[in-house]
Amino acid sequence: MLKSESTAILLLAAGQASRMGQSKQLLIFQGKPLVQYTAQTAVDAGLGTVLVVLGAYAEACKEVLAESPVTIF
Repeated sequence: MLKSESTAILLLAAGQASRMGQSKQLLIFQGKPLVQYTAQTAVDAGLGTVLVVLGAYAEACKEVLAESPVTIF
């Protein structure tokens, strides 16, 4: 696939997961925190810029995504 400058992937990872009682973003999936796994999958798709919207657990998610080529909001 060709990367388009007019296309972006928006990853919404701001939920508090209040019913679950812990961060869904930081649950381990395929050996990585879910937010990291999902962000890497989006980057690997090669469709355009990957934007990650954080809210609850933002600081912990930022640490996990520190080496990822994504833009964090």
